[in-house]
Amino acid sequence: MLISISRIKKWEKGRKISKLIEALHTNDDDLRQAICLILGSSKSVHAIKSLQYIEENDSNEFVKIAAHKSLKHLMANIEFEELEPQIINEQTVLSPVHAF
Repeated sequence: MLISISRIKKWEKGRKISKLIEALHTNDDDLRQAICLILGSSKSVHAIKSLQYIEENDSNEFVKIAAHKSLKHLMANIEFEELEPQIINEQTVLSPVHAF
């Protein structure tokens, strides 16, 4: 599937976080960088692991920087309503409502 900036913007507008996360597999450094920035402003808990992976493993330093900045912004502005408590072995933990 070809990914364009207009498609990414459409997914951003529709809050299609899973599509944006999938698009991080593109070989285009500029698109990955843009996706990281969009995910950072998404306020979605689902973007955290993907941004952490990109920050640690991407081959492009600018993409890594975008992921790092996005993670910081996301962690400061995350919407915890996306999390619901679950009881596991008598301990309450938070987990995503919709697992990917």
